[in-house]
Amino acid sequence: MNLEVFDKISAVMEYVERALGEYAMDYDIEAIAREIAVWDGDNFVLGIEDPDERFWEIAAKHEHVRTKSEFRALRETVGLTQQRLADDLGVKVLSVKRWESTSKPQTPPRDAWNILDMLMERQDVAVQAALSQVEQTAMLHGSYPKEVMLPYWSSEEDYRQHHYAKDNGDESWTEINATSRRVACALRDRGIRVKWVDGKDNPVPMM
Repeated sequence: MNLEVFDKISAVMEYVERALGEYAMDYDIEAIAREIAVWDGDNFVLGIEDPDERFWEIAAKHEHVRTKSEFRALRETVGLTQQRLADDLGVKVLSVKRWESTSKPQTPPRDAWNILDMLMERQDVAVQAALSQVEQTAMLHGSYPKEVMLPYWSSEEDYRQHHYAKDNGDESWTEINATSRRVACALRDRGIRVKWVDGKDNPVPMM
């Protein structure tokens, strides 16, 4: 057995995360690490092959159970419609409806989860970027702005016609609106009023 000594349990967790690769977020990393690690009095020792069948048996016990409700909540949080998700996966929208229906046995496939997780990460980045701009403005002027205007798009055509050119990516108007709603909540937490405006009145015009 290949025993590798670690000074901290976090090092074992890093090992577990590397072994799980892209699926790491589907597992309780710390629980797996503590089960495969052995305390020798001074350090944590990795008491398992790299990684062997036993590793995957332990990992399976600590896999997060992701529900249909979580799937739907995540899809709606990122603003992705059932039809758009179906199109991205090359399936019928009825399949997505079945994945989300608690009365149907079909469960969301991993590639569907991967799309939603990716969009959630992208949304997190966009929200943080927007809030960073507000924080920079506050530092420059010594206080937060009293009000921030946010456009709310009524259709894909509205978004494509009036959005800021640098924002032109593969996001749909529903995804952009979803991100804006999260930004608005964060602004209100900072005591900043949010004024919603039509797409044609976008404070950052098309360039």
